Amino acid sequence: MQEHGVTIVENKPQLVELTDVAIETISHNISQAEKLVSGVLVKGIDYGTIPGVQGAGLWDPGSSKIINAFNSYPDYKVLHHVEEDSLISYTIQALLVNRESQRVVGSGVGAASTKEVKYKYRWVPDPRNYGYTEEQIKTLKSKDGRYRITNPEYGELVNTMVKMACKRAEVDAAQSLPGVGSALRKLFTGQTVNSGKAPPPNWNAFWSQISALGLEEDEVHSMLGVESIKEWLDAGKTLNQAIEILSKKLAGRKTPPPPPPAPEADVVTPRDPSAIQNFGDLYTACQEDFGIVRQTVWAELNVGSQKEITQTPEECYRIIATARMR
Repeated sequence: MQEHGVTIVENKPQLVELTDVAIETISHNISQAEKLVSGVLVKGIDYGTIPGVQGAGLWDPGSSKIINAFNSYPDYKVLHHVEEDSLISYTIQALLVNRESQRVVGSGVGAASTKEVKYKYRWVPDPRNYGYTEEQIKTLKSKDGRYRITNPEYGELVNTMVKMACKRAEVDAAQSLPGVGSALRKLFTGQTVNSGKAPPPNWNAFWSQISALGLEEDEVHSMLGVESIKEWLDAGKTLNQAIEILSKKLAGRKTPPPPPPAPEADVVTPRDPSAIQNFGDLYTACQEDFGIVRQTVWAELNVGSQKEITQTPEECYRIIATARMR
């Protein structure tokens, strides 16, 4: 249409038609995906349970089998990363590319951070060998004659963080392939593919990635422009989309130089840990002493919810205080 010598292009939305052929293709994909996961994946090798996470989940060897079955390979992209004295964090996007068409057929996001307990700490028989004083040793968590200390090989974890983030992104991407997600749910839970139930959000993975990005719950809401993550999901968006947006926004920020390392000193907790009698006391103490909310408390304990915590509230406070006061 012409108006005053200017061409105006009217963009009208195009309707997408769902044809009988498309429905048959979807049904075929689901059937084939069920055969793939039930006939190829081996429990304990390709999938199984992970400590601290409810239910079974897909493991890296299983995701590799699924991706290869779709004649595809992962192409990785760094969405966000931090390398400082106090934090090493990577958020990776895995794009699954078909070997024949070279088209992207699936994608996933994974994050890894040195805030995770299994990377942040190490169990050692004698902390004195690592420069800890007798007073400091009293604050350390002990088990089976060993003590948990801050990882003394912290500077060597960059490669580990990259590889772990890539593996997690690859697993997430494998589950995005046609028919695979529903087939895996049937394998893990016995739920039928056509039950009509939408898969529940993977909150454990989501909050772990939020922790890896170094964000608090209120920061997440502000950056996404919502009052809650439920509001985000109700708008038809996914947790993966949230992670991608947050990673891109963080990547646009200028990271300030890390502060100089503080001199070694005895760890003195802000309050007497023995006064922490229940989880309500724990959350209140962590909010007042360290300015962190309960989701961050869970992330520092490497769990997705309170019911997964195996330590007493007092022990939890000691762990968090030791890590944050050192």
